[in-house]
Amino acid sequence: MNGMTLRIFRRTTWCMLLAVVLCGAMTSCRRAAERAGERIRIESVEQVRLHGLSGADLTLRIRNDNRFGIQLREAGLDLWYADAYVGSISLREGVEVPRRSVESVVTRWRFRVEDPLALYALSRRVTRCQPEGIEVSFRLKGHGGAAAVHIREERMPLSEFLRIFGLTCEQLNQYLDL
Repeated sequence: MNGMTLRIFRRTTWCMLLAVVLCGAMTSCRRAAERAGERIRIESVEQVRLHGLSGADLTLRIRNDNRFGIQLREAGLDLWYADAYVGSISLREGVEVPRRSVESVVTRWRFRVEDPLALYALSRRVTRCQPEGIEVSFRLKGHGGAAAVHIREERMPLSEFLRIFGLTCEQLNQYLDL
């Protein structure tokens, strides 16, 4: 091998090793984030205070068993019924949960209704615990310690969304006073 070929070989080898190390680090960071997520729980919805069709205040009992605080900067939810866009719900102000704590956290939400008739039909379906045809998209941005958290899920069935948070349709009706 001449000197030029040897340099290219070394450079390629170092780049491949660097790529392997970075992939390993990203994988371990992802696993750490998943483990941290398992230690954060919404234990209950303590209170729902509706402000007509413009918004609501939700008081949530949140358990954070992590060694770091949680900061939720942005959160939002989009609703569809029978493929018609109904509207959105978005967090008005960021919230924080201290490390290793169980806190009652008041969250303020804003509603935007695009199709009032679809909202009426959607609320009737939820009241009857018939979630078929209702879809939800959600997004979250925040920090867990120094790690940024960005979660986004597009158009999942309402029943699956409720299952993520351990809720039933009956509990949803009770919280919303439907």
